Amino acid sequence: MRRSRDAPLVDLPGGSRCCDGTVSVQAAEMPHWQKFLPGTTAWRISYGRRQVVEGTNGMLKGGFVNIAHKFFRVFGLTKMRILLAATVVGYNLWRIGSFLAKRAVEKAEAQRPRRRAKRKKGTWTDIVAIRPTTGPDPPPD
Repeated sequence: MRRSRDAPLVDLPGGSRCCDGTVSVQAAEMPHWQKFLPGTTAWRISYGRRQVVEGTNGMLKGGFVNIAHKFFRVFGLTKMRILLAATVVGYNLWRIGSFLAKRAVEKAEAQRPRRRAKRKKGTWTDIVAIRPTTGPDPPPD
C-alpha cells in the first residue's frame, strides 16, 4: 500500500511486459469475472440484499445489542451459538414489531379524511392595512 502506484503488481523477467494496459475479455469469459455487471438492474437487486445483511450486522454490533463485548470469551462455542441464535430471534421479533407499527400508522393516516387547507389569514394587505383604491382616470391622449 505504501509503494508507488507505478510499481508492478507481478514480478516479471527482465525486459518483458505484461500487457498494453487494456484487458480484453470475450463474452464467454465474463462469468469468471463478476456475476452481475455494476449498474445493471440485476446488480442493484443483488446489492439490495447485501444492504439488508450489512444493516443487520450493524444492529447486532451496536444498535440493537452489542455482541462484541469481551466477556463473551468465557463461553464455549455451543453457548455462544445459543446466545447468538436467541439474539437474532429477538432482533427479528423487534424488526417485525417495528414493521407492523409502521404499517398501522400508515393505515390510520390513509383512513383519516383529507381536509382542505384553510385560507391564510393575516396576508400582507391585512397587516399593513392598505386597501387598493381606485383613483381618477388617466388623462386622455
